[in-house]
Amino acid sequence: MKKCVVVYNKHSGKKNNNDFINNFERLLKENGYKPEIIYSKYKAHIIEIVKNLPNEVSLVISIGGDGTF
Repeated sequence: MKKCVVVYNKHSGKKNNNDFINNFERLLKENGYKPEIIYSKYKAHIIEIVKNLPNEVSLVISIGGDGTF
């Protein structure tokens, strides 16, 4: 199974829909990925997260709280 990291800034945008992230995680699993959801905690945290990802990560997806990719 391929590893996928989803970096999620739930504070961007006006919507905060937990169903969206749960459905997105389910979709990734159905397509052969082992997803890990990492929530950003402060400004520029996503940059730090991505720079420190292990090599075995096959896919990185960045999502905002309003559902933007």
